[in-house]
Amino acid sequence: MPSIADLKNIFKNLKLEKVTKLFSLFYTKTFKISEQEPLNKLSLVFVIFIDIFVFINVLAGLQYATSMVPSPTDIYPCQYLFQDINFNTNNSSKVYYFNRNPIYYSKDTQNKLPYQIDPICVQTQDKFNPIRTEAKKVYDSVYGLQSGINKRDNKINKLKNEYDSALLEKIASQKKENSINLKSADEIKLEIDTLTQNNSTDKTEIDNLQNKFAEQESVKDYFKFIDNNKEKLDNNRSNSSFWYEGQIFLAQVLFLIPLVAIALFWHRFSLRKEWGFQALISWNLFLVFLIPVIFQVLAFVQFGYVFSFIIEIIGAIFSGFLVFGVYGLIVIIPLIGIGILKFLQRFVFNDKVQAAKRIQKMKCVHCARKLRLDDKFCPFCGTDQLQKCNTCDMQTYNHLKYCKNCGSKTEQTRNEESGEKTDNPVDTTKSSF
Repeated sequence: MPSIADLKNIFKNLKLEKVTKLFSLFYTKTFKISEQEPLNKLSLVFVIFIDIFVFINVLAGLQYATSMVPSPTDIYPCQYLFQDINFNTNNSSKVYYFNRNPIYYSKDTQNKLPYQIDPICVQTQDKFNPIRTEAKKVYDSVYGLQSGINKRDNKINKLKNEYDSALLEKIASQKKENSINLKSADEIKLEIDTLTQNNSTDKTEIDNLQNKFAEQESVKDYFKFIDNNKEKLDNNRSNSSFWYEGQIFLAQVLFLIPLVAIALFWHRFSLRKEWGFQALISWNLFLVFLIPVIFQVLAFVQFGYVFSFIIEIIGAIFSGFLVFGVYGLIVIIPLIGIGILKFLQRFVFNDKVQAAKRIQKMKCVHCARKLRLDDKFCPFCGTDQLQKCNTCDMQTYNHLKYCKNCGSKTEQTRNEESGEKTDNPVDTTKSSF
């Protein structure tokens, strides 16, 4: 059974000690005024309430930022007029087409919009304006005539039922006073013939109105314009849809970045001034602002055109073998993640790089607090800032590659180059945030 010391060595060898310290640091910054002064329960509830309130308003701001980006439907309001059009259709369909809520926006409306409507849609409206009024009149006339035809058809169907009954009475030579019908078979037939003739006249009138309207040069010119620009509009709208997610992502990030930067600056300034409450609140605000940024980045990578581009590459490589394409995607995403982690580990959270920057600014290599020139130990965390050079026996900075006195490589550097571990490495995992 391993002892506690053995377990500590195991965790140390697994390099989990730094991770534990990072979590401890995160907890201290989020829920404590300082390392020695935790929040009481009532204060913690109040801080959580502030975080929730701010987070709700951040989400509202994201929605407003999203609404500032015009959608493809906003830029191409006429797109539905170019869909499912059969130019060889009959004239009745053309009349109906002109009256399915045609677009209308004046030049004043266009000037007030924060975005530019596609020129094809503006030209479509210009083509439609000369025939707008007449198209409405033709449609209303056709609708009125068709309504009359429908009513007469219903009446004809009822009269036909009455005619069958009256015809049986006539064949049976039944007297009129004993008949159940108000009209005789001859009278009913005459009324049916009259209604049928009226329907035929109205149908002829409808055909004449529709044909006359469809044969106008302005109508032909309109459909010709639609036919010539349909492919171009589809391509433009596809491109707009492709970039739409990226534009939304940019608008949301531009909204969030100033908030993140202000909260981070406020937190670091509060740390320097040792304002515990302000440091706590600013750190919580920093996290509240950072969470949507991370979420938006992940959502953009997953659903934006970056992800679509990766899918297209995989599809081209595997030529339609979707199962192998999924395997490729499963492999690619972790590889990208590994590359990002290596970059962060080497350039962002690298101990030597972080220590070198802090030494240049005369800060503690552990807690990043400001030091005086003759401070060998940090008065805030007690960390030794120096190491002994084995070549000249003088004190030099920790975590730097060469001795400041003789210029030779330090023992720590030699050990790292030879693959050996330093006995007492200086911990620089404490963030300067």
